[in-house]
Amino acid sequence: MMRFGLARLTVALLPLVGAPAAAQSAAPAAPVVLAQPVAAGAVISADDLRVWDTGDPPPMRGALAAANIVGRAAARRLAAGAVVREGDVRAPQVIQRGEPVTLVLRSGALTISTQGQALNAAGLGEPVRVICDSTKRTLSGRAEAPGRVVVAG
Repeated sequence: MMRFGLARLTVALLPLVGAPAAAQSAAPAAPVVLAQPVAAGAVISADDLRVWDTGDPPPMRGALAAANIVGRAAARRLAAGAVVREGDVRAPQVIQRGEPVTLVLRSGALTISTQGQALNAAGLGEPVRVICDSTKRTLSGRAEAPGRVVVAG
């Protein structure tokens, strides 16, 4: 216990007992590397990773923990033994460029949907531009699900 005094004010700092796990310091996760090459766009699974050992490149600043890698897609081809960083992975693509999509516009209780064509690939929640089939206008929205784009109303 540490005490700091200032005139008549005394503050006592006590160690946290039974604090939530987030407040307690936890041992850092073991660094991981790719166990095998991963193709661009492929979703990375736990089987694609292994714990870093002394023969691998040194763990670098910005290396991601396994929990932040699994389920994300490779942004480019990644070599076996590589340390994975934030720029190496992205959200899996749910919309591909050129594929037909359903455009959805919501305003209160009103929902309007129509068909269109995606002008770019996008992951869940990412921006996507779409050409509306009926009006031939280009609209911007966000990927909500595979083949589904929500347009701001």
